[in-house]
Parts: sequence; structure tokens; C-alpha cells
Amino acid sequence: MRQMDEASAEVKKLQVHSAYLEGAKGELEVKLVERQRELDASNRERRIMEARVADVRAENEMLYASEERVKRLMEEIEQLKG
Repeated sequence: MRQMDEASAEVKKLQVHSAYLEGAKGELEVKLVERQRELDASNRERRIMEARVADVRAENEMLYASEERVKRLMEEIEQLKG
């Protein structure tokens, strides 16, 4: 009978521990989902910033090309004035 009581107590302990582990697992899964959402949002922000950087670079290149064109036209005008 004593062994039955000990075994029963051990089973109860294991059940409590198992329930605790299941709860901890659930909490970790929730945290994992939250972190994944944060990571996804961060990746979206990074892609947006990369697109903005590309836009600024393209605009900068256009401005540089325009500046070079203006310089050439000014030189041509000075040559024509001669």
C-alpha cells in the first residue's frame, strides 16, 4: 500500500510538472510569435529604407547628370560668345 501511495504521489508530481512544462511551452510559443512579428516588421522597415536609399541615389545621379549637362551647355555658350 505504501508503494502505491508513493507511486501515486510521484505520478501527481509528474502531472504537475508536465502541466507546468506545457504552460511554459505555451508562453514560449506566444513569445516566439511576437518576436517573429517584430522581425517581420523590422524586415519590412528595412526594405522600405532600402527602397528610399535607392530612390535618393537615383535622384542624386539625375541631379549630377543635370549639373554636368548645365556645365557643358555653359561651356558651349562661352565658346560661342568666343
